[in-house]
Amino acid sequence: MPAGEEILYVGDHLYSDVLRSKRTLGWRTALIVPELTNEMVAFRENRELHHQIIQLRKLRDDMNSYADELKRLSLTLETEKKMMDLEEDDSKVKNVLTTLTERYHKAFHPVWGQMFVAGYQDSRFAFYVENYACLYTSKASNLGVNASPERAFRTSAEMLPHDKIMADLTTILDGAE
Repeated sequence: MPAGEEILYVGDHLYSDVLRSKRTLGWRTALIVPELTNEMVAFRENRELHHQIIQLRKLRDDMNSYADELKRLSLTLETEKKMMDLEEDDSKVKNVLTTLTERYHKAFHPVWGQMFVAGYQDSRFAFYVENYACLYTSKASNLGVNASPERAFRTSAEMLPHDKIMADLTTILDGAE
């Protein structure tokens, strides 16, 4: 008889199927998320918009870093002028970013936006899916098409912000050699 971790329970309810099966019985769990298909289509259709949002967020981060650098320097009339110009530019970028983000958000669902994202971070739904579903897919038949019954699924390594910085730095240093 198979042990709990050798059983894959497939369900479409995060609480009663996935969370309880995982916590109580120790089973592996697969969550069926039918909306995932539409989510992936919306993402694909709005890739360019997503890229623009990422670029504008990076621009704002760079502008903030530059402002921090200016603040560390002695405050002269010239630095104060640059700071005022930066604040004005940041406000303009923020307005464009807000408009693009709202448009992107509504491309997924006019009220709730993306299922797995809330603002700059994962949604509460994404948190529970990541923590309790060993895998998730839009329909159960995907499991039969894309994987053999003997396939072992493993979670991917999670990276914290400092891990990403270290990985980027490693990539840069490896490229310099």
